Amino acid sequence: MPAFVFLSHSSKDDATVTRIHDQIEDITKQDVWVDHRDLTTPGTEWQPAIDAALGKLTHMLVILSRHSVTSPEVTAEWRDALLRKKPLLPVIIDDLPLESIPSRLRIITAVDLHKNWDGGIQLLADAITRAESGTATPDDFARWPVTGLMDRRLVSIPISGREADLTAVRGLLAQLPTLILGVGGLGKSRLAAELVLTQEAISGAVWHVCDEFSTAENVLELLRDHLGLDPATERRDLLKRLRAEHLLVVLDNAESVDDDPDRRKDYVKLVDELHAANQQVLLTSRSAWPDFKPGRVKLHQLEHPAAPACRQIVLDMAGQFGITGYDMNPHADALAQAARYHPRLIEWGVGKLTLFAPDKVIRELTDLKSRDVQDALDEMITQTVRQMIEAHGPDAAAALRRLAVCRGGFTYHAAGYLLQHETLGMTAEDYVAETAPAVPTTLNTDTLDALLHTLARWQFVRPTVANDHTRYTLDPLVIAAVGEDAATHQSHYDYYHALAWQHDERQDYLGIDPESANLEAAYEWALAAGDGEDALWLANACGIFLQNRGRFEQGLTWFERVAEKLSQHPDEQLRANSQNSLANIYQEHPLGDRHDNLKRALLAYEAALVHFTPQAAPLAYAATQNNLGLAYADLAQIGEREANLNKAVAAYQAALQHYTPQAAPLAYAMTQNNLGIAYRDLAQLGEREANLHKAVAAYEAALVHFTAQAAPLDYAMTQNNLGIAYRALAQIGEREANLSKALAAYEAALEHYTAQAAPLDYAMTQNNLGVAYSDLAQIGEREANLHKAVAAYEAALVYRTAQAAPLDYAQTQWNYGNAQRDLDDLPGAIARWREAETCYRLMGVTDQADLMLRWIADAGG
Repeated sequence: MPAFVFLSHSSKDDATVTRIHDQIEDITKQDVWVDHRDLTTPGTEWQPAIDAALGKLTHMLVILSRHSVTSPEVTAEWRDALLRKKPLLPVIIDDLPLESIPSRLRIITAVDLHKNWDGGIQLLADAITRAESGTATPDDFARWPVTGLMDRRLVSIPISGREADLTAVRGLLAQLPTLILGVGGLGKSRLAAELVLTQEAISGAVWHVCDEFSTAENVLELLRDHLGLDPATERRDLLKRLRAEHLLVVLDNAESVDDDPDRRKDYVKLVDELHAANQQVLLTSRSAWPDFKPGRVKLHQLEHPAAPACRQIVLDMAGQFGITGYDMNPHADALAQAARYHPRLIEWGVGKLTLFAPDKVIRELTDLKSRDVQDALDEMITQTVRQMIEAHGPDAAAALRRLAVCRGGFTYHAAGYLLQHETLGMTAEDYVAETAPAVPTTLNTDTLDALLHTLARWQFVRPTVANDHTRYTLDPLVIAAVGEDAATHQSHYDYYHALAWQHDERQDYLGIDPESANLEAAYEWALAAGDGEDALWLANACGIFLQNRGRFEQGLTWFERVAEKLSQHPDEQLRANSQNSLANIYQEHPLGDRHDNLKRALLAYEAALVHFTPQAAPLAYAATQNNLGLAYADLAQIGEREANLNKAVAAYQAALQHYTPQAAPLAYAMTQNNLGIAYRDLAQLGEREANLHKAVAAYEAALVHFTAQAAPLDYAMTQNNLGIAYRALAQIGEREANLSKALAAYEAALEHYTAQAAPLDYAMTQNNLGVAYSDLAQIGEREANLHKAVAAYEAALVYRTAQAAPLDYAQTQWNYGNAQRDLDDLPGAIARWREAETCYRLMGVTDQADLMLRWIADAGG
């Protein structure tokens, strides 16, 4: 994707910034976006256009001057970029004292144009050129790592009147996990966000929003993501790794866990573990968890800001909302007082200034009957709904209650289905499959646009733009006040179930990730309101997605709960389906004891086979027998190798009684491939030649139906496996002939295991190809074959990197070193072996690392 460089600056520096902009564009021939040059269309609304540009940016230049460091707009822009995890580069243009640079920018090496204009411009141009070509280095642009869904609006306006609170909480965090307590909307999350962006003693932050479905495991997933760890990293290893970090972990809206003691207990345990690992932990909540005993957590009670601070909050919010029709200075004190000096009520009141004059808004706030601030806010929201109905009729209010079933926001496409599914004349599957991301002709887009515009104008829905896509969010306070249209839960489920299957078929798991909260809401509704069948179908649609995103515990919990729900269901096939799905999850589950997980998988497959019989469901029986074989093959890697492999073979053969070429050709081919792998593994234990020939026969049977046309990637996989079998046969006899067959199989695999289609599989096959050429070099044409091996290893290492596949990277470096040794290039061999040793050591594979050191020593390195 081309770079989109956003230049953030104070308008008082326009002349200098224009010079920077023009010189960089002249050198790089790339576009650099700056508002006063790129927003030239008459009538352009500046703030929405700037927000849209912020949503598209890939890199940001922050122009630091005496004007910009005090500009709330510039501060909001660079904070927005950091929270989007977008890299930025500070640029100093005047004699700015170091202490006046915001602390979060001070830790990033800046380009100082004030000291060296020409040299600095060249540095900027070079960095932008590298960004455009995708070769930017960490020294070009820096990121402030905040992992998690921290609402960028929290820091879109300056914080006012909270200096003492910030100082107090910083002091408490240095001692123990800290809980900020206060009523809803008082600014607890805003205070936490300010700490995230200003805390000096941390190297990054993780922000977790507690909600009705969240668990402590979700925090662990964020921590693994933040540290770049494998999603399957065990909890104990993650906590050990954390001891080398200095993070701030925020658990926002902790009151959402109050009504579930078990979930709360898990969170409390994690808080204790994070503190023991020397991490700072900050919670925000309306109420204190009873599980926290004295000495385990510090409490900070947040009170209303003082009147002068609330006046400034009114003015800052008016700027953020774009209130330009009124001079708010004469009204700020009265509005703050009428809003009970409560920030959230102030925000709601200021938002209504887009609709009504200040006097009317102040009068409405004053007339609220409720003394309790939360009740007053609810009253204000319901009053706004009534006003919207008076102005536009009941349709917008009805639409609001329908959309209130969503969680985590929704897209325009989703809103179209939820609001008009009765008149579309198509199922959710057809709507998603045939029209996304466009809209069908039966969708009344004029009505939909008008409804969303009305809801946004009345503050109920907030549109945000990121990567050229608009997403709409509803404030949880609004949902609580107006309620949900319960009848919409079914259409919500239908839409997100269809969307999940669509993304699963495309293997686009990143694309469905923004809908995680909606998928969770649909699952919970289906499990609570139905008999479990709908929950099972959604879990099946999301199973691979949850594994792909590292949410292993969530996936396991979904299938365990749905299996329990269906345990008494009268439909035996449905019960068997749930057991088969549960077994699949246990078999793939990377956390916990592997042996125990596989034993649970075997029990669940056996339970499924009680009802998936050859008579009642022959293809389902075959599928489960194939899965049973895979589980036994996995179990063979742990113990009782020969016995478990023979059980795997028996299961595959049972599957093939019904997975015939006529009934299910591709399933037949996959089972034959699996059977080949089992025979290949058995060949390592005995009857080597006979078992390898059985493996070859199974692979060749698979390739009758796994053709390059019908299933190109499965064809490539099987060809690669066939090559491995032929190389093993070459070690027994007919060495040159079998190695030639292995090379032919690998080359056939590479026709479809391309770097674009399957980069890691491509790299694996290139590695195998290199090993085969190395073996062939021992027979003849030594130098030529070794050079071919080197070329294959180099091709593999383009994608087998230390980051993407560390153990595979180490193995290929080892192989590469062997080839260089055989080519009498000992320095080259030693360099490769050192790469392998380093990687093995980092991954904790000490036996292999020590072996590499011995090889290096023997070679004189």
